[in-house]
Formats: sequence, C-alpha cells, structure tokens
Amino acid sequence: MIKLSSKLILRIISISIFTLLGMEIDKIAAQTHLSQVPNIDKSTAVSLDENVSAISRAVAISPDGKLIVSGDDLGKIKLWSVQTKKLLQTINGHSNWVHSVTISPDSKMIASGSIDGTIKLWEAKGNLLSTIRNTKPVYSITFSPNGKLILTGDRSGKVKIWSLNGKQLRSIDAHLGNVVSIAVNGNRKIIASRSFGDKQIKLWNLNTGKLIISLNAGAVGGVNSLAISPDGKLLAGYFIPDSNGNVYSEGKVRIWRLDTGKIVNDLDVNMTRPHAVSFSPDSKTLAIGGFSDNIQIWDIPTAKKINSLPSPHHTYSLTFSPDGKNLVSAGSPNGSSIIILPTAPNSQR
Repeated sequence: MIKLSSKLILRIISISIFTLLGMEIDKIAAQTHLSQVPNIDKSTAVSLDENVSAISRAVAISPDGKLIVSGDDLGKIKLWSVQTKKLLQTINGHSNWVHSVTISPDSKMIASGSIDGTIKLWEAKGNLLSTIRNTKPVYSITFSPNGKLILTGDRSGKVKIWSLNGKQLRSIDAHLGNVVSIAVNGNRKIIASRSFGDKQIKLWNLNTGKLIISLNAGAVGGVNSLAISPDGKLLAGYFIPDSNGNVYSEGKVRIWRLDTGKIVNDLDVNMTRPHAVSFSPDSKTLAIGGFSDNIQIWDIPTAKKINSLPSPHHTYSLTFSPDGKNLVSAGSPNGSSIIILPTAPNSQR
C-alpha cells in the first residue's frame, strides 16, 4: 500500500476542489449576448462566435495580424479572418479540451495542446502537419522566439521542448502538478512556468534547461496565465497572498522584473480569479481578465487602471492585436465566446 503524506493529500484535495469549482462556475455563467451587455460599445466590439455552447479556453492572433485562432472544450480549433471577422474553418482537432493554442513568429504555423495528451502542428490554413503524443494532458504551449521549437507544459509537472518534427529535445522536471502556463522571453531566452501544484513561478534557461530563479507565486493554484512583456523586461501573473490557503480568494496581478525577480508592482484589480493577462505590443499597458464582467487595462509605469472594457463572459485567455488597438478575448459559453474589443474609448480612436 502506498502511503501519502498529509501535506500531499491536502495538495491533491486543493487542486481537485479548484478544478471542480471552476467547472461549476462555467456551468452557471450568465447566458449573455453581446447586445445585452450594459455599456459595451456595440458599434466597435465584434462577436465572432455567436450562440455557442462550448467554452473557448484559448485564443491567439498571428503576428502579421491576419488570423485569429481559438480552441474550445469540445476539442475544436477555429480559424477567423481578422479583416472580415468571418469564420474560415472549424477543425475537429482533438478529442478533449484544447487548453492552449499558439501561432509561430512567421504566422505560418499553429500549434495546439490538449487534455487528450496530444500536441498538434497545423499550417495556418488548417492542414494538419504532425501529431506529437505526449501521453500526459497538455495545458500550455508556445513557440520559441525563432519559431524552430515548441515548448509545452503538462499534467506531470514537466516543461518539454520539442523540435518541429516531433522529437523531444529536453524534459524539465519543473513543478509538482499541472504546468498551466509557460511564456518565453525572446531577448534573453528565458522560459517562465507556473503550476497549480506548487507556490512558485520558475524561470529556466531555454538553451540549457537550467533553473535560473524561483519566485513566490502565492497560494497553490494562484496563477493560470503568465505574460512576458514584448521588451523582455517584465513578467506578470495572477497572485494570491498565501494567508488562508483559499485558491478562490480575490488576488492581485503581480509584476516582476524578469532579470532580477524583484517585485515591481501589485495591481489591486478587485476581480475574482484575474487569470488572463496580456501585455500590449509596446509593453506599456497590461490587459487583465477573469471571472468578471469587465477586462481592465492598466498603465505599467504608473500602476494605474486607465480603462475598463465591458465583457459578456468570463475570460480565460486574452491577446492584443499586433498594433495594440484591439484585444481578443476567449471565454465561457454565453452567446459570444470570442470577442474583439477596442482598447481605447471612441474619443481616443
């Protein structure tokens, strides 16, 4: 018989409650269409996915600004034209949740990671290039800055580096549980990773796989999304002070310096689970979404909220357009699963 320590048992229970409660929140999310959202600018906000029943858990926009890719909990991947706002293709890509999608730096390839334990590489037109069998559910995925590698985080707590032909080049024993977020710094070749299973964000050397530094990330389960600023200087993530151990407490979004790990600011967003974060292309603002009816825009130098965008859904994933003028958000099934929102009021456009 295998004996488990009381600390490990409590960690397993905590993660299980986190997952189950999150699923229940998804089920009771308000069934709100874009036209019913108070204060939203309906002349500029665009809903791409109307009357859907699936939760879109991931969204990405191509660096050339032409393509939006989303993944949902039915295993579907959808491709959208930014110019026409029309659905180009729906791909039955996976047999379970698509938890993460990413687009290569040259905008020619898409990679998707799923709970079904596979990583799939696609042409930007939607044709399947290859399938990598990871065996463990894949929660996070991204391309390396040069587009020649794929990085993944999975349920086993590992961060893995793959070649485009599917060869595993490195496996890092990074965390104690699901690696739910990874991000890469292009300038200094740093991987940032976070898990539901421990209380740390870890920074790794992309070339060697060696640990650079561990950062205190608050309570277990506190960070779902990490973001590295495009200028490579800052790291942002959802942070819960570890005072009561409750992973559903309202937390902060913390910003660290990537070179030293020092805390720059804590943003008091007053939002339940603000776990979707994205830096603007100029690295000067941060968009934050979560289980809320709004997406907040914060000015990084002053640490002040400068805008609040009404949103019809709980936000699981956020990304700025390459020109910084719009945000694309993915969320729960409330009539509009993928939304494009302008980042500035009409008076500033």
